[in-house]
Amino acid sequence: MAARGGYEIALACDGRVALADAVIGLPEGTFGIIPGAGGTVRLPRLTDAATALEIASTCRRVTAPEAEALGMIDHVVADLRSGAADDTLSLKSHKRRLRELPSRPVDEPPSNVLPLWQ
Repeated sequence: MAARGGYEIALACDGRVALADAVIGLPEGTFGIIPGAGGTVRLPRLTDAATALEIASTCRRVTAPEAEALGMIDHVVADLRSGAADDTLSLKSHKRRLRELPSRPVDEPPSNVLPLWQ
């Protein structure tokens, strides 16, 4: 399971790999708090804003295959040792993929965030 601080640390990374049976989420709301390590800022950059808001506000946990489909993680592997040898997870492949992604500034203007609340 990757939840609370564990998933928020993963959100700060350039790539995320999960085992097929992993469960992922931001359950801080069950304690009456919001994710405090950047989860509410970083998750919408990986998936759409509506999905990020729904996952954070309802504390819904998702399976690894669903998280991959939503963009919350990059790869699902059956075994971390065999998956780590896969070319799609290689540093060379990962750097190439990062260069192809559009760059989004960390300090986006509020006008990009306000539509979430409308």
